[in-house]
Amino acid sequence: FFSSRRRHTRFKCDWSSRRVLFRSGGIQTSVKLAEDLSAAGFEVSITSINFDPSTDNHKFYIPSQSIENLNTIKSIVSCGAETVALTNLFAEKFKSKSILLMLGADHYFTPLWKDAKNFINAIQTYDFIIALSPLLKKVALSLGARNIVCAPLGFDSKVFNFQKTAKSNQIVINCRDSTEKGLRFLLPHIPKLREMGWRVVGFGDVKDPKFAEVFDYFYGRLNKREIYELLLNSKILLDASFIEGLGLVALESAASGCVPIISKRHDYHELFNEIGRAHV
Repeated sequence: FFSSRRRHTRFKCDWSSRRVLFRSGGIQTSVKLAEDLSAAGFEVSITSINFDPSTDNHKFYIPSQSIENLNTIKSIVSCGAETVALTNLFAEKFKSKSILLMLGADHYFTPLWKDAKNFINAIQTYDFIIALSPLLKKVALSLGARNIVCAPLGFDSKVFNFQKTAKSNQIVINCRDSTEKGLRFLLPHIPKLREMGWRVVGFGDVKDPKFAEVFDYFYGRLNKREIYELLLNSKILLDASFIEGLGLVALESAASGCVPIISKRHDYHELFNEIGRAHV
């Protein structure tokens, strides 16, 4: 259906505000999808289910109150388990096609069973599923997805690329405060890494400011260019996450020549496959 009426198609994209916390979450990926669709000739709008100040000045953003005033929505993209109910509501109202941008295995981690149930139902019934990785595609197929494609949206090869530069004896840790991201397993080992001669720096989000004090330096949230400069100057990225949708930071790290050391999880097997067969 993407190619049927490109010049007159409105694409509506919902994302979950909880993913605003992480660069690798829904906002970056949703905007990347919106930009690609806009370049292909679609008319695109984005709204968040709750107030999100970062979207105020984005060219695709419209307030959620404005949705009612739209004449036509041909397709709606739901990004995250929390957005499924709203997507269903407007898909019924506008007789739109429903698309799920599968950023992760949300049905495992969303705190509300109702959201998890809605997410599984979306996988089973929506017109189209976009999975960020081969693993997510397998998960969706096992749950009964019908039409599905795998696309590593969000990875920006124009920014993250290898340069022959001298690297310092530095380890980077991407910090995210969700339990499944595994940060609590890395923090106790930072003093030992320091004794071995490594400088350990972190960036992102931590639940308690005391966690940031463990690092030699903690940057907080960084933009793409700042993350690239940090990875370009570092030898190793440590990522202890149990599960990822795509695992964007590890991909960016590898592309920048900073070796990612990750937990033994299945989402990377197809991403870093044999030469010529890799997903990315």
